[in-house]
Amino acid sequence: MFSHYIRSFFIHLKKNRFFNALNLLGFAAGFLLLTLISAFVYQETAFDRFHKNADRIYRLHPVGYGVTPACFADKLAGKLPEIRRLVRLSTVDLPIRTKDTRSATIKISYTDPAIFEAFSFPILSGRPENALKSPFSIVVTESLARRLFGDSPPIGQTIQTADTAVLTVTGVMKDLPYVSHIRTQAFVSMETLRLKEENQTFGCGSWSMLTYVELDETADPGSVAAKINELLEAFRMDTGDGKVRLVLEPLADLYFNGEGNRYDGSVHGSRQTVMLYLAVSLLILFIVVINYINLSTALAGNRIRETAIRKVHGASRRQVVIQVMVEAAGMALIAFLGAWILIELLLPQLSGLLNIPLDGGFNRRLLLPACLIGAGVLGAASGLIPGLLLSKTEASSALKDDTPLRSRGGLRKVLLVFQVMIVAGLLNATCLISSQMAYVLKLDLGFRPEQVLSFRMDGALSNKKDLLKRRLAGRPEIGAIAFSDDLIGGGFGQAPIGNEGNKTLCYFLSVDPDYLPLYGIELTRGRNFSWEKPADFADGCLINEAAREAFGLDAPEDKMLDKYRVLGVVSNFNFISLHQAVGPLIIHCSRDGQVAQVRVAAGQEDKAVSLIRQACLGISPDYDFNYTFLQEDLRGHYRAEINLRNSFRFYALIAFLIALLGLFGLTLFVIRKRTREMAIRRLYGANTGQAFRLLTGEQLAIVLTANLLALPVSWWLMDKWLDHFQYRIGVDAAVFVKTLGITLFFNFLAASFLLFRLGRVNLVESLRQL
Repeated sequence: MFSHYIRSFFIHLKKNRFFNALNLLGFAAGFLLLTLISAFVYQETAFDRFHKNADRIYRLHPVGYGVTPACFADKLAGKLPEIRRLVRLSTVDLPIRTKDTRSATIKISYTDPAIFEAFSFPILSGRPENALKSPFSIVVTESLARRLFGDSPPIGQTIQTADTAVLTVTGVMKDLPYVSHIRTQAFVSMETLRLKEENQTFGCGSWSMLTYVELDETADPGSVAAKINELLEAFRMDTGDGKVRLVLEPLADLYFNGEGNRYDGSVHGSRQTVMLYLAVSLLILFIVVINYINLSTALAGNRIRETAIRKVHGASRRQVVIQVMVEAAGMALIAFLGAWILIELLLPQLSGLLNIPLDGGFNRRLLLPACLIGAGVLGAASGLIPGLLLSKTEASSALKDDTPLRSRGGLRKVLLVFQVMIVAGLLNATCLISSQMAYVLKLDLGFRPEQVLSFRMDGALSNKKDLLKRRLAGRPEIGAIAFSDDLIGGGFGQAPIGNEGNKTLCYFLSVDPDYLPLYGIELTRGRNFSWEKPADFADGCLINEAAREAFGLDAPEDKMLDKYRVLGVVSNFNFISLHQAVGPLIIHCSRDGQVAQVRVAAGQEDKAVSLIRQACLGISPDYDFNYTFLQEDLRGHYRAEINLRNSFRFYALIAFLIALLGLFGLTLFVIRKRTREMAIRRLYGANTGQAFRLLTGEQLAIVLTANLLALPVSWWLMDKWLDHFQYRIGVDAAVFVKTLGITLFFNFLAASFLLFRLGRVNLVESLRQL
């Protein structure tokens, strides 16, 4: 029996080749999108789950912060039996120099020896239990070892840092997987940082360390968190509303909780965005299914006699339904295999085109069987409704050409409304996302990021900043130059500032007196730092308006904030992402900045880069000059949203094209069915306008209904998405009017094509067919 179904499927495939081709194209596009997005969703939801102890590892932090002082781990060590291991992490960019290579900057993380016991970061060489016990020991990733030492054995090799410290390689580990929120090229022993920083970092005043806790299998996280809060009562920051409460957040939740870990400097994703991608792919697949059902039910009238003959020969209703479902499943499987072949051949290109980062890999062993089964099931389900309609055919009526199936159209109208509603929703979302990103990228940030080039210096350059400035001064390609300890948009350090009982966690930035003029940052009160005033470098600071308001300083000049003397107040420039409100900022005056920032002349970028490179290499011949432009760095904060915008543009286009394929197919079907009707109307004097209204009236109602249904859903969803931004646009009604115009325009084109085809039909020939 099944072989009979297969033979019938191939016979059906040869008939109505054009309509079957439309269905195959639609299914293939839908499955391609769904497969790639499923791979992306699997990747994003797999973050940090590869660790063997993932279900027992937690991050200790106050809600919303993500960081703690380094002293917390010291004070908890050995105090609670439920805690098996404590691991701290502090990630920085470190300028280095090896024996055989130029200087370079690598990303390293200071951490405790227990990291290799708590986390599953495999060691390839070296002893994990001892690798980070000694001061100035470093464990490098496999790729970094290859980059620094080539084919030479890395164990025992030394790496010199910019501050002349010498690190000894004690181990090599596998590169950290993409699905880890911890991103680093090397782990350096925490004792190294303790010796370098003395008590500056390891006191209880600097909130800049990530602290992880591995609990015993039987431990209750809530109970342990309560005990930790009690033990650290004296050291928890008092904000005026009471002391901050520490929580234990599961490791698997960290990646999607960027809002609850604002200061951790880790990589974060958006669960909302992931679900949005998945929802869009399912909606597009739904459009494909609607296309198939609409075309199949429209063509079902052509199969009534075939079905009646089968029933006369003993076929049951169940067998008719199964036959149609097998045909649909076969078509879906053929389309899926075509989509899979395209993915195998063009995965990097498709991933880039769809703005779906698949750096975590493409899990073929999981995706292929799952998607293959899913395609078959979905295809069979698509054939259920057409199969049920055909199975209701009465053999006697069908053979007399008297069956109600030929006049059915209500189901197609309902499905068309849903189809156009989905397309309208995607168009609404695309327009709103594009408008928000245009607004964000053009927003006045309170400083001038244009034409600012930045680079991190090595030790030799850092010690000769004045010489570097003199060599670049006076060149028309070079404007102002300033130095700071970090770059705007980077991971500024934080520490609690204020009186006992009313402390505020503030961002810290160290700059020289040329910093404010370089960026054009407005000074609203007081004065800027001065090179001629040595006291400014001792205890002088500037605060932003957010800090002034947080501390309630109406006249802040010369007031003391802890050990800092306030010299002036700057405007609330956006030194972090626009996803967040501007927080309190303390700007300290310093000559020790490691990050150089140079304003270059517009149109002279290449020449300016060449001059800066020559000046740097003239001072430090082995320096590895790597630079970025600040505007590009800042755009990186919104890369996820920019990708989402580009993705939605593409998805909306795909959905629109698939819907048009279906509309085009239905249009041709209507042409076949209504040719004689229009011939009779023309015979009785109907003009072109009357014919056009007759053909478009029904479709116009469908488009208007679909847009009205899409409006409230799109409005609500996009308003929720816009709440993700601290600075956002409103939901503009013009977006929905634009979408309505687009959908009406293409509906008009389809109707015009229909009228054009009907107008070319020979009236006499049409009437002869009656």
